[in-house]
Amino acid sequence: MIKISVLTKVSFFLMILIFLSCVQKPKEYAIIETEEGRIVLKFFPDVAPKHVESFKILAREGYFNGTSFHRIVPGFVIQGGDPNSKDGDRYNDGLGGRAGKYYGIGEKDNPDTWMLPAEFNDRPHRRGTLSMARGPQENSAGSQFFICVGDQLQ
Repeated sequence: MIKISVLTKVSFFLMILIFLSCVQKPKEYAIIETEEGRIVLKFFPDVAPKHVESFKILAREGYFNGTSFHRIVPGFVIQGGDPNSKDGDRYNDGLGGRAGKYYGIGEKDNPDTWMLPAEFNDRPHRRGTLSMARGPQENSAGSQFFICVGDQLQ
């Protein structure tokens, strides 16, 4: 019978901890570079996992590159993420965008129709909060997002 000493067990446990600490964790933030400066966005995948996943996919694809904040409401929100904001036609701004992958909403073979399922929570929309924009239907969020520039106490 082989006896494993306490020291061996502790050493093995420490090696596992060291290994796990070296495993790279996913980045839970993104950086938006604007003419006015840098905006750092912090993600909360425990609150809205599909919305965070979709945002990261689109960002990695370069989907947001060249888009603008097409809706600015002082004291309320700035809204961006619409690919239509790249074309110079302000009349279609706010009408475009899709989810980063197929979540069961839209036509599976047509990525332009993909939408995000609602992930409502009870967190308040305070200054600095990042949220996905949507239409009147619950499951209508795509790529558009907004950042609260003031507390939205309801």
